[in-house]
Amino acid sequence: MRKIFLFLALFVSLLGNAQSLIFITKDNVNIRKAPQNGAVLLKAKTGMVFQKISEENGWTKITDPTGLEAFVSTQFTDALTAEELTIYKATDIMVSTQDAEEAGYEGPYMESETKSGGSSDVSWIFYGNKEGKDMKVGACYRNRLIYNNGRMQTVENYYAGQRKGWYILLTEKVDYEGKVEGKLEKPILVYPAFSNVSGVFVDYHYYPDMQDSDNWE
Repeated sequence: MRKIFLFLALFVSLLGNAQSLIFITKDNVNIRKAPQNGAVLLKAKTGMVFQKISEENGWTKITDPTGLEAFVSTQFTDALTAEELTIYKATDIMVSTQDAEEAGYEGPYMESETKSGGSSDVSWIFYGNKEGKDMKVGACYRNRLIYNNGRMQTVENYYAGQRKGWYILLTEKVDYEGKVEGKLEKPILVYPAFSNVSGVFVDYHYYPDMQDSDNWE
């Protein structure tokens, strides 16, 4: 009986935490250290997701899996419904390891930037077993630099971590074959954007899914 009680208590706790998810409903929303005039910690974008702690006087206290604690104006947030919570999963942004290998670890989540000296094309791909109990996730960050003089340079970083429901935490730096090179000082938080346009957030930075034609300019 005691085991059943403990299981039910854990289930209720997890359910309550899941139901506390909120998302940002517009771009350039201030995430503050304190309500009203608190220091701005970051500028949130549409689709960014947080865990709700409490709400008071038009301000929502939020956190996330990295331990962030901050405040956001409640008028710029909305809660995920019970139905949305059942389908909002980190596996939506993952591919199988085989598919990642066949793609040459070139990810669909991309951002291009033109600078005075040339251009930069950044991509991310996340891969692993999308079903079952194996929660391990691999990731590849690739930055292809093209300079105005025609010279090209590619920077690749590989990471490993775990999927945890709606998000992924990358905690280790690994080599191309997955051998651990060291622990990251700070985990990298990854999760799907919750908005009409698909993409991912990697440490609060948005990368659109370029397989989605709505993201094409």
